[in-house]
Amino acid sequence: DLIRIATTVDNFFIILPIFSYLKKIGYKTGLNIMQILDKNVNWEKISRYAKSADIDVIYIADSFGSFSNNETKDLFNNLKKYWDGEMGIHAHDNKRLALSNSICAINNGVTWIDSTITGMGRGAGNVRTEELILELDQIKKTKTNIVPLLSIINDFFAPMQKKYEWGSN
Repeated sequence: DLIRIATTVDNFFIILPIFSYLKKIGYKTGLNIMQILDKNVNWEKISRYAKSADIDVIYIADSFGSFSNNETKDLFNNLKKYWDGEMGIHAHDNKRLALSNSICAINNGVTWIDSTITGMGRGAGNVRTEELILELDQIKKTKTNIVPLLSIINDFFAPMQKKYEWGSN
C-alpha cells in the first residue's frame, strides 16, 4: 500500500514524476531524503514540490547515523515551517543515538518511525524495535508484552545476526 523512495536532495527533482504516477495508480507515497546533514536544504521548495506530487509523508534519513538530538530537532522544525503533512525518521545507530533521535523526532511532530528487530541494518544498524517499544510504552503510559518478540529474537534473529554480522559490527 505504501511505496517509499529514498533519494538525495540533488536527485529529488529528477524522480518527482514517479510519485505522481504512484499516487495515480493507488499507492500511498513516502519521500525518504537522505544524506542531508551537510547540505543546505531548501525545505520550502522541497515541500512545495512534494505537495504538488501528492506525497503523503516526508522522511528524514540519518543515513550516516551522525545526527545529534539538536540537529534532529532543528531539521524537523525547519521542515515543519513549510510541510504540514506527515513526517518520518529513518535513523542509523553509528553514534548510538538512533533511539534518542527517534524519540526527539516524536517530540517534534514525527509520526512515522522506522525500526528493525535487533537493529538489523547496514553499518551500525537502525533503531532496535524492542527498545523503541519500551520507550513508546513509557511515553504513552502503556504496557506492551514484548515476550513474544524477545522469543523471536532469541530463536531466529540472534543466530542470523551472529552469522551475517549486521549492525554494531
